[in-house]
Amino acid sequence: MSDSEPAETTESQGLNVNVSPALGCISIVLAAVFAAGLLLVILSVALRGEARFDKGDLGELRVWLIRETANQGLAISTTRIVSGRESEGEACIRTTARFLMVRSAQEVEDVVFCDCYEKQGETWVGGGDCPAPNP
Repeated sequence: MSDSEPAETTESQGLNVNVSPALGCISIVLAAVFAAGLLLVILSVALRGEARFDKGDLGELRVWLIRETANQGLAISTTRIVSGRESEGEACIRTTARFLMVRSAQEVEDVVFCDCYEKQGETWVGGGDCPAPNP
C-alpha cells in the first residue's frame, strides 16, 4: 500500500435511510407548499392585522394582532358547532379565543362563549344562548 492510497474507506456516520426519489420529491414539495402558506399567513397578519379562514357559513379560524398601548400580542379564535347543523338551518357555535401576549398591563385569560343561530332566507340571525352542557 502506498502513501497516496487511502488506508480504508469508512462508512458515513450519519443515518442511512432508503427513501425512494419520488417520496423525497413529494416531501420537498409538501414542505415548500407548507412554508409558502405559512409565509402568506404571516404577511397577511403583519400587513392587514389579521388572517381569516372560513369553515362554512358560521365557522372560522382567525389570527389577529393586538396593538394597544398597554397590550400587545397575538390572538387566535376558533369556532366549533356544538349542537345542530348548518344544513338544518339551526346551529349553536362555541367560539374560543386564545391570547399570546408579548406585553400586557394585566393577565389576559382565554375567552369561550357560545351563541345559537337560525337561518332566515340567506342570512343567519342570532337565536340566543347555547343550551347548558350535559354533566
